[in-house]
Amino acid sequence: MTFKQFLTLAFLLLLPAPSTFAQTPSAEQSRAQAAMAIAKLRDNGDRMAAMQAALAGLPTAPVEADIDQYPEAWAALAMAHWMRFLQAEDDHPHIGAISPDGSRALIGRFEQPDSGAHLQAQLVDALTMAPIGAPITTQHSVGTRGAVAPYLAFSPDSRLAAVSFTTDSVTVVIDATDGSEIMRLPAASLQPRFSPGGGKLLLTDTVWEPRTGKQLGTLPALLAMASWATDDGVVLGQPKNQTGRMSVEYHRLDGMTIKMLDDAPVGRVIAAPAHQVFLVAGEEEYRIYSAEGRPRAKFPVESWTGQFVRGGAAFAVLHDFTGSNAEVRIDVYDLDGNPIPTRSEDYTLLFQRISGASGHVVGGVDTTDPITAYYGEGQPTGLELHASASRLVNGASPTGQDAKAPTVDTAVQKSNTFARDAARLLGSGDTVGAIAAALKGLPDTPSEADFARFGAAHLMLYRTVASRSLKLPIPWPRMNAVGPAPMVGPKGRVMAIGGDDPALYAMPSGDMIAPLRRADNSAYGSTTYPFFTATGDIVALTEAGAPTVHLYDATTGAHRSSLSFPVAKRNASTQIVPLGFSHDDGAFAVRGDQKIFVVNLTDMSVRRLAAPPVSYAAWLPERRLLMSVVRRYGDEDGPLATLYVHNGETATPRAEILEQAGGFQRPPALVEVARNGSAALAGGLDVENHVAVIDTSGQILSIIKNSDGVVQFVRDGTAVAYLTPRPDGVEDTLKLVSLNGQELAPEFSDYVTFDQNLYGETGALISWHAPPSRRTPLSR
Repeated sequence: MTFKQFLTLAFLLLLPAPSTFAQTPSAEQSRAQAAMAIAKLRDNGDRMAAMQAALAGLPTAPVEADIDQYPEAWAALAMAHWMRFLQAEDDHPHIGAISPDGSRALIGRFEQPDSGAHLQAQLVDALTMAPIGAPITTQHSVGTRGAVAPYLAFSPDSRLAAVSFTTDSVTVVIDATDGSEIMRLPAASLQPRFSPGGGKLLLTDTVWEPRTGKQLGTLPALLAMASWATDDGVVLGQPKNQTGRMSVEYHRLDGMTIKMLDDAPVGRVIAAPAHQVFLVAGEEEYRIYSAEGRPRAKFPVESWTGQFVRGGAAFAVLHDFTGSNAEVRIDVYDLDGNPIPTRSEDYTLLFQRISGASGHVVGGVDTTDPITAYYGEGQPTGLELHASASRLVNGASPTGQDAKAPTVDTAVQKSNTFARDAARLLGSGDTVGAIAAALKGLPDTPSEADFARFGAAHLMLYRTVASRSLKLPIPWPRMNAVGPAPMVGPKGRVMAIGGDDPALYAMPSGDMIAPLRRADNSAYGSTTYPFFTATGDIVALTEAGAPTVHLYDATTGAHRSSLSFPVAKRNASTQIVPLGFSHDDGAFAVRGDQKIFVVNLTDMSVRRLAAPPVSYAAWLPERRLLMSVVRRYGDEDGPLATLYVHNGETATPRAEILEQAGGFQRPPALVEVARNGSAALAGGLDVENHVAVIDTSGQILSIIKNSDGVVQFVRDGTAVAYLTPRPDGVEDTLKLVSLNGQELAPEFSDYVTFDQNLYGETGALISWHAPPSRRTPLSR
């Protein structure tokens, strides 16, 4: 059973939604409202808006007969009511926990080292996100090593909660009803766990009475996270040296140890005490055992995840999905491995996450502990569901004599839904579908005021029309295959791709113009990006395993010539890294065996530049090259790297990059050089995923800390842009900063270079666009 089958809403996302509904909606109107509700859940976790949309698809005073009359709207209302999307106040990474009865939640923030921040967590109403009590805060600020967060747990009866601060080695026990502090325990854990009866709290290897603070016992040094198996003991895996095997042991608080399983693949051990079973989640399969160690069921690890559901009474396998929760399949089995019907509440596992201020997901909730996880059981159904949802929606509105009536522009809401559909379709390579969705978010004859009012749809229409992404009938992902690297020509009329089957395609139609082959028409593969001249007349592609670059007519794909470079062969093949055409299109350079070779395209002469062993190089204006020579592996003295500028005759040292606190901690990896030569992007900082913007003297101008990994120069090298990540693969929020880190307002044209990607037949991303320094950016 799939979520799509359960809701039967997939095709409805394309239906135009009416602007207003009568008290008794038509079947079509009801289905359109249900589609809108699911879109609000799926795209930004807005439960209140989803319930409002679903309620609008049902009669205002429903009767029993209406449950069968409007099945899609009832199903959407149930999903919105049962789900527990949590909402953070910003887009910082967060961590969360939801009480087993679904009424309360804890939310905490991850903090970066050296930030000076104090960790804190807040108890909230899981339905309305209203704060309950004061924030729980640490006394000490975070340290210097690694990101940290408060670690959270609820008791099985939902009456207590624990907030564990490893920075202070303290765990705060609170009343989960009103948020008042009960006790501070002098121990901490990355995974605090209440016992099945709720009267004990496991913190690493110590056990405490949470209401009195009495220490009840100490377990032997544990090599893995433990899971409560009974109210008096825990079960865990004990690895056997480095064999990839382990035993499973039961440790009682009185010191007794029982070996439950002598030999099993290494994996996480999770017990379901109410049903006297435990799970071993290994790398290759999940195995369920009885409390006596008898195998009961096993499942291959070929899915997104597998875990206990229904309090440990069943096991669910959540399969891979392609960005839309409508495509997820959840299979449920009894504890002996027999398939059983999937129930609607089993889908609550998919929707326990934390959304940030922008609507993007910024954190998750641990649902693996069957003792304390929220599984959606006991929630209202039918007419009681309608009444409860109505109370929640009305209760979320301002009340009182001075409260202003909420002003909700329903037309903008519907337009934004279509804009999100367009973003999702564009993120799967369906450009035509994305254009159609964006158009639905705008009036038939929009005015300038309409473009401002429906700004999200306007932006998506621009992006989809300007997009130069390509979707090919390639099964992807594919084992042992080279991901074809795409490059769009500077005029936006063609895309060249490398990989196993290099070819030239017309854009935006996506029709193949010609395969890219050798002069004798034989095929070859390429592991690098193609390169276009600034005029867009010629495209170059490097042959894998050979010191050869082929030049083609960028209009017809006809082979023009081949460039060969005298690079020494290593092992069985020769690998060169192309640097592309010089800015005036008069030369082409490659790097091979730490040497730079340049071809003069007028007379086709090749020469090696005199320079130290080069790790990175890029063209600068006036046929100059910026080169980076990094410190050799094992050396501890001297600069991390030295930057040179080569004028075609000699290499002149420009700057030394030194190791420094808060700066470069290892040899910098230059990612991209601005086409105007004023700045470069580099990795190698103290935090691995941070990117530094440096000038050509090696000075750090600013540091990009929250990118999705793709950072590019825009506006002729005067600004840096990057997209913020979304879990469904759609990335539609552009951040733009000046070279010194000042935030700038994005313009529509800043998005263009990010929408030049290659997708497989299922919509899976095969390869990103190349940075614009490697080509002339697509004309605006």
